[in-house]
Amino acid sequence: ITSQENSPWGLSFNSNGTKMFMTGTTSDEIHQYSLTNGFSLAAGNVTYDNISFDVSSQDPTSIGVTFSPDGNKMFIVGYDTDRIYQYSLTNSFSMASGNVTYDNISFDVSSQELAALCVEFNTDGTKMFVLGRQNDAIFQYSLTTGFNISSASYDNISFSITSQENSPWGLSFNSNGT
Repeated sequence: ITSQENSPWGLSFNSNGTKMFMTGTTSDEIHQYSLTNGFSLAAGNVTYDNISFDVSSQDPTSIGVTFSPDGNKMFIVGYDTDRIYQYSLTNSFSMASGNVTYDNISFDVSSQELAALCVEFNTDGTKMFVLGRQNDAIFQYSLTTGFNISSASYDNISFSITSQENSPWGLSFNSNGT
């Protein structure tokens, strides 16, 4: 992926693993790849789609990317601004030109974390989880409207992972959130 990004940070897949999305601090773009066999990075299975979406207008250092399960919403973690940014996609899981628009919605997590790295949601988008490096913790938020971060509020709940890891970089859940 070095021809697209020299410092990759965020990685996300569509639900069947046939599309992969990567972001990093060098290009500050979301890059789109196709996988012939879902979730397989075997040689010859991954191709760059020559499609990317620039998110530098929101934050010069995009560090994490995730999607709603239907691929109609995309969320970016802005490292410099400590904000989560929300985008809409006309065609699910596609960074094609004219398909992605910034919703003009962001959510500030700096009261909890000044080095946000990763964001994840539960399956209906009513819970949001932000991993941070400053506090080595995961912070929990509630959304009254699923996958709409303008309705988010902090639950005053966090989980410290310092006894397991003091320099976390990623966060993920299994399909049922257990």
